[in-house]
Amino acid sequence: MAALSLKEIKAPQYASLSLLSAFEQALALERGVHDKLMHLHDCAAQENDPHVMDFVEGEFLSEQIDAEDLLMRIITNIKRAGTGLGEYLIDKDIASAFVQPSTD
Repeated sequence: MAALSLKEIKAPQYASLSLLSAFEQALALERGVHDKLMHLHDCAAQENDPHVMDFVEGEFLSEQIDAEDLLMRIITNIKRAGTGLGEYLIDKDIASAFVQPSTD
């Protein structure tokens, strides 16, 4: 029987981030998740388990790739827009795309 080993979860190093660095950090986290999913997929391939491979590909990897693509496009737009008014407009676009108005 395997022993359970709990590790400390450290707080983020950044007290405040710019819009660009926040999205770059988010992309780095998404790439880390992608690497872990690929490792899981490779383990399933080594164990000759096509069902797990298909499950990981169908349920997680395609969504992960889409999320990374979206973050890369947002980062590109932030760099193109620049600081100041450009960041404000990008922030406004992101908020309108992801925040649905309340119907109360």
